[in-house]
Amino acid sequence: MSIKDALLELKNTNETFANLVNTGRDVEAAALATATLDKMVKTDSFYTELGIMAAFSSPTDGETLLQTLETVGESNAVIKRMLKWIQPGAIGIDFGNSAVRSMISTLQAANILTTSQANTLLDLGTERVTITENDIAGIR
Repeated sequence: MSIKDALLELKNTNETFANLVNTGRDVEAAALATATLDKMVKTDSFYTELGIMAAFSSPTDGETLLQTLETVGESNAVIKRMLKWIQPGAIGIDFGNSAVRSMISTLQAANILTTSQANTLLDLGTERVTITENDIAGIR
């Protein structure tokens, strides 16, 4: 989702934000949007196992996650295929992709991944956003 699309959605769902935009209070609207949106899903955020391991605070944590996925992959064809994509030299996995994000949430709900592991992976597919007055002017 683009920043403009996210702002338009916010304008349609948040009365306070819509009022600020509609009355030309762009600085306040930008601050509210930045706080509300905080992080946005980004696409084309491909990572291999090296990038995944680097996302964790310790190499041991990253290795534990990869070993967990390898164990699950022994009995799950989708995970097994995904593991091929994260090998060094492969294209990687797009952690901004909605199907990938859903799979991570499913693995967390099944207690295969911890909340911390799932959040670390999901964060690979997001970016912090800062909304400017120009962004606000673009949705008026």
